[in-house]
Amino acid sequence: MRTTETRIAGRTVLTFTPQEHIVVGRQRLEMLRAEPEGSAIDSSIFNAVKAARRPPVALILRGGSDDGNGSWRFDQKLTDTECAELGYLLLRSQLALYRELVKMGILMFAKVDWGPDEVAGLDEGRHRVLADLAADVAKTATDDAKARLALDEWIIRHFTYWLLTSFDESQHIFERTLPRVGSLRVRVDRLLVAAGFSAVGE
Repeated sequence: MRTTETRIAGRTVLTFTPQEHIVVGRQRLEMLRAEPEGSAIDSSIFNAVKAARRPPVALILRGGSDDGNGSWRFDQKLTDTECAELGYLLLRSQLALYRELVKMGILMFAKVDWGPDEVAGLDEGRHRVLADLAADVAKTATDDAKARLALDEWIIRHFTYWLLTSFDESQHIFERTLPRVGSLRVRVDRLLVAAGFSAVGE
């Protein structure tokens, strides 16, 4: 995974691009069923944000490279049901990473260059995770636990959109959105503090 640091609309952005063809199939699905752990890609993203020269406010994860030598795809042998389950379990495993990224100041995590199977499976997973969080809130009695669930819900609603749009075609979205992303800081800092974490601030 290649990491590129750029400035868009005056904000530091890290872009992650696959450098090999990654196929996620039944083996990964079975592993996630047994233990919902993050992947090596998750670790590389965390480490890159931590090591960035200038603190980034946004990340872009690409599902394919411009030269065609890198991609991230579901195995075509998976059924639609398996793709949906894989999308759900992947998101459950990534929530801890997303939480850490928010604590480090990330306010936007865009995904572009993805295929239709991946978008469909991951979007289905997103809806299932949000349903899980809503059910957990209904069963939770303590304010502290509810505050952590509120933070997780914000993360899933803002960090888990996958787009078929190419990286180049998405530039105008980033240029339009990034100047306003700082307005989220107050809201996110309140969620962090309520959940027992430190505010990031500007």
